[in-house]
Amino acid sequence: MSIDSDPKFNPDTEKPIDRVLYIEIDEIPDIEEFIIGIKNLPIEEQLGRVSDFIKSKFKNAISPHNKNLPQEEKDKIQRVLKQEPKKLSEALCLEYGVCVEYHVLGKSIFDKLGIPCKFQKGRVPGGPGHTFLDIQVNGKWQIFDPFAEVYLSDAGRPDLKLLTPGYYESSESKK
Repeated sequence: MSIDSDPKFNPDTEKPIDRVLYIEIDEIPDIEEFIIGIKNLPIEEQLGRVSDFIKSKFKNAISPHNKNLPQEEKDKIQRVLKQEPKKLSEALCLEYGVCVEYHVLGKSIFDKLGIPCKFQKGRVPGGPGHTFLDIQVNGKWQIFDPFAEVYLSDAGRPDLKLLTPGYYESSESKK
């Protein structure tokens, strides 16, 4: 289920989904140049390039490697990520994000490319919330989740099969 159509979604209790409220992608020149550069590529190649582009723009804000950051830097990251409302450009300047920032950027790019895309949320029972994208490729929905790849890699477990299927229960690809 997408956020827009989820009757159980309560913005007062599930703020992480709402953190990035303003998407002004047209104002970010390198993103526009990137989109123009991949617009005519085959869709499979576009997906790989978009994933790589997103991963190049953000570091994982909840990475175990962040323990080496000075406390002042950790505090700044948390302050900006919790700030409401926030522009996507502010998150990009910070260079840190979690699934929300990764996937808002991805959704913006896919919208510009004309690739059908839905911003999704999931939750493992008793576990953390998570966002991901469903994208339609050749008439079929599939999951697009570059943040999960980065998160698992940073944790020393680069195998996406380790993700609990509960994260993706709401995916169009499961219907």
